[in-house]
Amino acid sequence: MILISLKFDRAELAFISIIGGFVTPFISSDGNGSFLFVLGYMALLNTAMSAITIHKKWHSLPILSCWLTYIICIAGYISNEFREIYGWGLVAIIYYFILFTISLTVTLNRSQLRLRTVFLNLSAIILNSLAYLSLTTLLAEKTALLSHFDGCAGIIGAAINFGIYLRYYLNKEDGPASNLLIILIAGFSLATILIQFSNPNIYIAGIGLEAAIASWLYSYSGKRIFKIIALIIGLPLSCCLIHSVVFGYDSYDESWGYIVTAIAFTWSAYYNFIRQNREGKCCESILSSGALWAGATIGLSGSHAIFSHFFIGVAADGLTLLLTATAMSVILLTTTNYRMRSTYLLFPGFIATVFALMSHTSEEMPIANLPLLLSIAGFTYVYLICGKDIFIRKLIQLPNISYYTIYFNLATAVYAVSVALNLLDISGLSHLHSAGVSIALTGCAAIEMALGMRYQNKLLRFISLGIFGIVIVKLLVFDLWRMAAIGRIIVFILLGVILLAVSFFYQRLRNVLIDKLPQEDK
Repeated sequence: MILISLKFDRAELAFISIIGGFVTPFISSDGNGSFLFVLGYMALLNTAMSAITIHKKWHSLPILSCWLTYIICIAGYISNEFREIYGWGLVAIIYYFILFTISLTVTLNRSQLRLRTVFLNLSAIILNSLAYLSLTTLLAEKTALLSHFDGCAGIIGAAINFGIYLRYYLNKEDGPASNLLIILIAGFSLATILIQFSNPNIYIAGIGLEAAIASWLYSYSGKRIFKIIALIIGLPLSCCLIHSVVFGYDSYDESWGYIVTAIAFTWSAYYNFIRQNREGKCCESILSSGALWAGATIGLSGSHAIFSHFFIGVAADGLTLLLTATAMSVILLTTTNYRMRSTYLLFPGFIATVFALMSHTSEEMPIANLPLLLSIAGFTYVYLICGKDIFIRKLIQLPNISYYTIYFNLATAVYAVSVALNLLDISGLSHLHSAGVSIALTGCAAIEMALGMRYQNKLLRFISLGIFGIVIVKLLVFDLWRMAAIGRIIVFILLGVILLAVSFFYQRLRNVLIDKLPQEDK
């Protein structure tokens, strides 16, 4: 029938012959035949089918053969027909997989396919991949020599798809078949990690490395499919790891996987930055900046788990904050040339939030507070650099500088209050918390007023006046009735001196400032 269909160029005859070929052994069998013969017989039919598909472009043949082949194989495994021939069964399944991968991807790459044919082809490709992965894993478990290498099915599948990609699609433009092969390579690699290994560190590190490699391939080749794969793999991993940290599920046993993943993400981000800067492109893509922030967050989470394992809670939190401040300083110094907006948008609020949540002190062990004190110096340096780059050097052009000015100064005020409270705790003056808050806010407002006058920024002066107003309301409504006498005296004297100084200099310089202000600032 196959020869007749080729002779007369009739696809329907080949279609009927394939169905007849698969049905024949079961019609003629008396129930005592060898399943190994069936596997060999199907290999012969599928070889003929693959050759005809490539030669005659009959798109339905590989789809039909794929479904019939795996239906028979799955039924054979369920009925235990693979007993005593597990090794030959593995060989047969791998051979089927190679034939169907070639014929189905070649068919998918041809133009002028109907939508229904494309859908059926994709369903067959998915079946081919899932059936191959499932059957080879199950058969390997029952084979004595391969019982510990059941995850290697994914490696073989990835290697086969990679070989086909190199042979047929490496130098071609992006197309459905090329993209599908890339997705299958990534999927089989991911399956290998999940099936072969039981160590959570290898899970985390392996998936993180795969996402980083996909990001690097996107930067190297420019193919969007690698970007999609990197996001599909990297985003869920990052969310799961960060969720574990936020809700306290991180542990020392998994921390090394966090560190490897963080290094991989950071490396891919840095490579993307280099290429984008070399080609004169913007460095704010979701892949590069997202990989950087995810890597930094995951790395700090893993570091916190390691610190918590070896040190007491206060020291562990302080070391994590110190490492965070150091990492932020390094990021600022190394990415200045890339003009990353996300750095300046994220850092102020992130510092204020993390420091307020993680800063703790110890009165019993003063030495444990040293990392916290060093982290305060580091975070203060980051704030100074961010403010200098944005407001003085004008390194980054933000769409609405007014909103950022408000955000930056509010974040700075929250951070200053947290620092003041921790310094009071370290000094043994916890009973002066309320006074510390007032002093910190007053100091922030005074500095903002001075800078507003120095750089002729009316918005900054309004923010300063607003914070002064908050302090005054707090003193009158809350502190006047609850604060100790000594605290009340200190705060009121300090507030009075600062307000008098601000009022004096503002009135003294008001006319000069107004004369120099541009028309829109007046």
